[in-house]
Amino acid sequence: MKIMLVALAMVITLALLTQSVVAGTLQLIIMTENSPSSLAVTLNGSSSNITVTNTSADHWTLTFPTTIRFNENGTSVFGWIEPDNSANGNIVSSPLQDNVLFVVSDALGHPGDHTDGAFVVVGNDTGSNEEVARFFDQAAAIEAAPEPATWGVGALLAGSLFFQFFLRKRAA
Repeated sequence: MKIMLVALAMVITLALLTQSVVAGTLQLIIMTENSPSSLAVTLNGSSSNITVTNTSADHWTLTFPTTIRFNENGTSVFGWIEPDNSANGNIVSSPLQDNVLFVVSDALGHPGDHTDGAFVVVGNDTGSNEEVARFFDQAAAIEAAPEPATWGVGALLAGSLFFQFFLRKRAA
């Protein structure tokens, strides 16, 4: 009986040690949207070997080193709630389950209901290290402000209405 207990204790200890070795470490991806055309991306604090391509306003393609694999856990779309409009979100996807991510900001909806800056597991690398991503939307404050062109159009409209009023008063 004593031998079985010792053997069981050794098996449990070995299992715990094996699990902690296999689990590896976390790879941290930080995405920070600065404007509709600017997205800064780092992997463990470095932007080396990451290509960020702005394909259109609020749309980017991110290419990571080939050791990175996204959505091997079966989930291909991840989302964070837009800080200035809870109906919209920042959506990150990898439909090909490779080292490429597609990012869409200010999209209608947000799969996952993660708050801005929340940690989300998005994949793993060839060394069994999990990739965890965080999305920070710093552009929300900029996007909420009216565009300068909007002010110009408003000023022209107000000026034309005032001028029409002035002409009607003069004609009467």
